Amino acid sequence: MAIIKKNPKLPDYFSVVGGVGVGTPPSDVPCIVEQYESPLVMYFPDLRPKIDHGFWASLASDANKALKKFISFPGRDCALDDRRQDLIVERLRGSGMDDGALAREIGLQMDSILSQMLPVYRRLFAGYRFTSDRCCWRLNRINAENLHVDTYKAELPEHFARMFINLDSQPRIWHTSWRASELMEMAGRRISAQQYRELSTNDLWSAFNRSVFGKTSQEWWDDQPRHIAFFDPGDVWVVDSRLVAHQIFYGRRALTIDFVVDPGSMRDPAKHYLRIAESTRARFGGSLAAEPAAAG
Repeated sequence: MAIIKKNPKLPDYFSVVGGVGVGTPPSDVPCIVEQYESPLVMYFPDLRPKIDHGFWASLASDANKALKKFISFPGRDCALDDRRQDLIVERLRGSGMDDGALAREIGLQMDSILSQMLPVYRRLFAGYRFTSDRCCWRLNRINAENLHVDTYKAELPEHFARMFINLDSQPRIWHTSWRASELMEMAGRRISAQQYRELSTNDLWSAFNRSVFGKTSQEWWDDQPRHIAFFDPGDVWVVDSRLVAHQIFYGRRALTIDFVVDPGSMRDPAKHYLRIAESTRARFGGSLAAEPAAAG
């Protein structure tokens, strides 16, 4: 059961969604798209798939590059579900895993989790048009990354539906802070008029991030307030990590189900991160823009 310590200096955007389990009939699984785009951090106390936490915790992922951040594509069609395990094994071997027996066992474990979770996942995000069925197995240890909203080297016009599952035998400790709406207010006047004129929309989003939380990915010692969440083994939560600032303070083994979504199927396309950046440019990019202030 997750423990969430809420900071009174921040908005309370957490939502507990009970009554949704692996075996819940599809008609009883609510659609969460509107809440996801709000954005909320949604925790599902009853959605606890069967996971061999000891197996995942014992993987020597730091010594195997193929396991540090492994991407799988489970297949949306039923015809592919029968081959999902084989496809995972093929990708593991193609990523440099020499141990065929270990690749097969990992494939079994991955397929078991996906078989339990994908039907619920698809129902929770009903109405989204998925264009890619990406899953990311995050099997490397993380200690105190920086506080941030997700940023990218290039613009990503797609939307995504992101679900997190703690695979490990230890809690995954998250900090969260400002949502995009508050972040834009704080960052808006810290960005120079020249940056508003010259930066691409994607780079402008990164500039918003840096102006509040720091210049590099190592600046985890910023002075912004935080909520603290301890997600136990098997815990499941959902959040658009481009719209809620977050920090993995400690974690080892996790799965994110990251299906790519056609942004035209969003409940409110204006809440896509690129659209938010453009609206902020329009709001602050003229005479209101000041020269950059000190970060933090």
